[in-house]
Amino acid sequence: MRRLSRNWILAIAFFICRLIFIISTPLDGIKGYGDFVHFYHLAQMGVPFLDYWVEFPPIFPFLSWLIYQIAAGQQHIYDYLLLIILTLVQTGSLVVFANLVKQVKPRSNHRVSIAAYFLVNLILAYNWWYFDVLAVMTLLLGLLWIFNGKHIRAVVILAIGTLTKLFPALAICLIWRHSSLKKAVLLTSILVLIVVGAYMVLFSVAPEFTKASILSQSSKGSWETVWALIDGNYRTGNFGAEVERLDAATADNLLGNPPRVSPWITLPVFLLIGGYFYLRLTENQPSVQLGLLGMAFLLFFLWMPGWSPQWILYLIPVVLLIFDDSEGIIISGILILINLLEWPVLLSRGYPWGLWLTIPVRTIFFIFLIILTYSRIKQFMLGRNEPIDQGNLEYS
Repeated sequence: MRRLSRNWILAIAFFICRLIFIISTPLDGIKGYGDFVHFYHLAQMGVPFLDYWVEFPPIFPFLSWLIYQIAAGQQHIYDYLLLIILTLVQTGSLVVFANLVKQVKPRSNHRVSIAAYFLVNLILAYNWWYFDVLAVMTLLLGLLWIFNGKHIRAVVILAIGTLTKLFPALAICLIWRHSSLKKAVLLTSILVLIVVGAYMVLFSVAPEFTKASILSQSSKGSWETVWALIDGNYRTGNFGAEVERLDAATADNLLGNPPRVSPWITLPVFLLIGGYFYLRLTENQPSVQLGLLGMAFLLFFLWMPGWSPQWILYLIPVVLLIFDDSEGIIISGILILINLLEWPVLLSRGYPWGLWLTIPVRTIFFIFLIILTYSRIKQFMLGRNEPIDQGNLEYS
C-alpha cells in the first residue's frame, strides 16, 4: 500500500509539473513542431472514415473529432483539451510503468528507472506533439496484465492499442511464449476479431473512405529509413494537404519514388531472424520476455519502409525495463538525441541531407541494440552473470 501511494504521488507530481508547463508556455510554443494543427484541421472536415479518409487507425481520429465537438470548433480550446487528455494518459502510464519496474526488477532500486521515465515523459516533446502516448499506455498496461496472468484483459487492451497505432500488437508474441497452442490461438483470435470487427463496422457504414484509409499506408512510400535512402526519398512521413482526404482516390497516390526493394522481399529475412530469437530465448522471466519484445520492435522498425522519430516512445520504457539503470539511461539518451537531431533540428529547417547522417547512425544503433539485448539475456540464461536485474517472478 505504501509503494502504491508513492506511485500516485509521483503521478500527481508529474501532472502538476505538466500543468505548470501548459499554463506558463504560449500555446504556439507547446505545439512546436508537432501535428496539433494537422489534427485540428482533420477534425474540422467532419466525421473520420465517414466524411473523409484518414491515415491513422480509427481511435484517435474519432477522439479528436469528439474533442472538436466539445470545443465547439474553437482551436485553442481543442488544443488545451487534447493536451490535458494526453497528460492524463501519461500520468497513468507512469503508474503502470512503476508497477512494471517492481515486477521486472524486484531487487533493484526502483527509483532510478522510474525517475528516468518521469523525466522522459516530462521533457521530451514527442510526448505531446503527437498522440503515440495513447498507444504506449495500452502497451504498458497490456504487459502488466500479461505478467499478472490476466490474459484476456491484456489482449483487449492491446487490441485497443492496435486500433490506435499498430505497434502494441507486437506484444502478442509474449502470449505465445508461455501459453498452450490452443490458448494462444484463442487469445490472438480475440485481438484480431476486435480489430477486424471495428474496421468491418466502419466499412459497412462508409466502405469507400474506410478502404481508402487502409490503403493509404501502402501508398505512403518510404521515408526516414535506409530503404528511403535507397529509393531516393528524402522526406518525412506526412501526407499532402488535408483537403485531399475528401477524395478517396487520392489515398492510392504514391508519395515519392517507388520502392527499389519491396518490403515483401525482405520480410522473410526479418521473420527468420525474429524466429531464431524467439526459439532461443525460452526463459519465462519478465525481463527475458521484455528483451524478446524489444528485439521484435527493433526488427520491425528495421524492416519497415518508414520511420517516425516519435516511435522511440515505444522503445524507451522497454529499454529502461530490461537494462540496468546506467545502461538504460544512456541508451535512451542516445535514442532521443539521434531522433531529435533528425526532427526537428534538421528536417524542419529544410536540411534533407541530414538523413544521410541520422538514418545510418540510427540503423547501426538499432542493430547494436539487438545484439546487446540478445547477449545480455543469453548471459543471464546461461548463469554466467546477472547483467539485467532479475527476480524469481514467473508468469502466472
